[in-house]
Amino acid sequence: MAHNGIINGFHFDPEVFTDYMQEQSCINNKILTSGILMYDPKIEEAIGGSSNIGKIPYFKSMDNEGHALNDDGKTDNIPTGLTGGKQTFMAIARMKSWYQDVYTRYLTGKNPLENFANNLVIPYWKNEWEYNLMAITKGIMGTTGMATHKTNLAVTTGTITDVNKVDLTTHLDLGQKALGDKRTNFSLFVCHSTVATNLKKKEAVENKKYYSSILGEIELPTLGTMIV
Repeated sequence: MAHNGIINGFHFDPEVFTDYMQEQSCINNKILTSGILMYDPKIEEAIGGSSNIGKIPYFKSMDNEGHALNDDGKTDNIPTGLTGGKQTFMAIARMKSWYQDVYTRYLTGKNPLENFANNLVIPYWKNEWEYNLMAITKGIMGTTGMATHKTNLAVTTGTITDVNKVDLTTHLDLGQKALGDKRTNFSLFVCHSTVATNLKKKEAVENKKYYSSILGEIELPTLGTMIV
């Protein structure tokens, strides 16, 4: 019902209200912007049948092989069998729909659904997929096998100065604990905005330009080799 020039939340009195503008979102979806998710035709092909589960086989590395034998003419060089493994993955599907009231469009002279399609549908799905990505990450980090890869940096006093517990070298220490000398393999640093702000104030974070095959040239905050 219309009341004081408002119907379904839309203002339509042209003598009182100016033309419509787009409200700016306060949600930050820089995680997806970083390029952490990429299209993979092999995965699409593997999961393109009737099932939503696929498997990718792989060759195992030589990391766990024993040391080479001494070629002394006496030691029996027994061959080691090569091994492989597989990764199982599952597709997730999400759906959402919207509608606009014909009466609203008639009174306002605007097309809310057209505005949504042109300006809001891509940001909506970015936020939704980022939410799903973080939910999956939370599930992974909650498994028993990840217990040794986590360090509790929580604070208890609740003051904003406590974020200094994350200092200029914390990300290096955490990377060392998780991957040892391969800590530089990390490419993404996810943190609370307060932590990011403090690292920025300490000049640990700087903006660098990157090229994305999807987004083109983009500028992102970077901590060492990691996108924040």
